[in-house]
Amino acid sequence: MAPSVALAFEELYDFNTFTCKELLSQGQQEASMLLIWVNGYNAGKTNRQKFITEEADKKFQGFVDYCKKNDSASIMKAYDESFGK
Repeated sequence: MAPSVALAFEELYDFNTFTCKELLSQGQQEASMLLIWVNGYNAGKTNRQKFITEEADKKFQGFVDYCKKNDSASIMKAYDESFGK
């Protein structure tokens, strides 16, 4: 049995200090995995149970745009600014 993709990333991330600059320097696959985790974390905090892909595409683009302009911001702050608290 082949190992899962998630097992390939054995690193500890503190999303309160992990910056946009660090996220944007990640490969596409790892950056996507991190953003999916952050989205799931926030969905659990806000009891959000729906994921609308069109809205998510726009918000993720807003997240990337925010990170490019604020590369020292934590990804949690960038997420809150892009997706709303």
